[in-house]
Amino acid sequence: MPEPGVGMVTPARQEGHGRASSAARASTLLRPFVRGGEGVGTFVPTWSPAEGQILEGMKSTGDPLVDALFKVRKGKVEFVDVPELAFLVIDGGGDPAGEAFGDAIRALYSVSYGVHFALKKATGNAPRVMALEALWWAEGPNAQAIMESLAGGEPDMKDSDRDAWRWRAMIMQLPPIDAAMIEQAAIEAEAKKDNPSLSALRFKRWAEGPSAQIMHIGPYSAEPASIVALHKAIAEHGSQPRGRHHEVYLGDPRTSAPEKLRTILRQPIEPA
Repeated sequence: MPEPGVGMVTPARQEGHGRASSAARASTLLRPFVRGGEGVGTFVPTWSPAEGQILEGMKSTGDPLVDALFKVRKGKVEFVDVPELAFLVIDGGGDPAGEAFGDAIRALYSVSYGVHFALKKATGNAPRVMALEALWWAEGPNAQAIMESLAGGEPDMKDSDRDAWRWRAMIMQLPPIDAAMIEQAAIEAEAKKDNPSLSALRFKRWAEGPSAQIMHIGPYSAEPASIVALHKAIAEHGSQPRGRHHEVYLGDPRTSAPEKLRTILRQPIEPA
């Protein structure tokens, strides 16, 4: 049975796509790498219980198109068009509470902070380190069953299903960061600490396109209700899910009460 945090659904006909979400136990692997400070650590402790209140998920990046993706109304599904953006990514599979996922998160933050501080030292200015994001899906003979249980808002998953999970952990990289800067930061990170995931890092540009998203506020164990609301709105919009479930982690369970944790749940869509 998984730890709290399941909350993804993709239509059965999308081959190779299913549902998985980071568990609360897995979150302890990734959250310690989020730090505060000007330009570092993007979380803003904004909280409002009001239905429909716009929540500023992050400080401004200086790019209105990017900022708009993090202004999500509590309890409301928003439809957005995600432009092409740059990401540092690592692909993996299996239990997100396992060692591989933890190594991936450590590698992502190590290189992201390395680029940030290198630019800061060289130019006096650098874009902020962005929030952790992840794509989740399932593969294998149990993928269909996993999807169906989560589509119905089922919060539990068998331990045997964890091996079917696939994930892409990633952090957005703002201009002027490019592939050459990432490569140099990765070389320096490898020299400091042995982490097998550093060799799996890739710099990737990706346009997610039309998507629906909702701000889930509360513990990870309560995500299924938000996922159901998200997919209901997609159907009412005359659309259907495509691609992989996407989560953006804006909350820090080390410092926030469970009921105040914030996660943007996003699903790419296409006409039905």
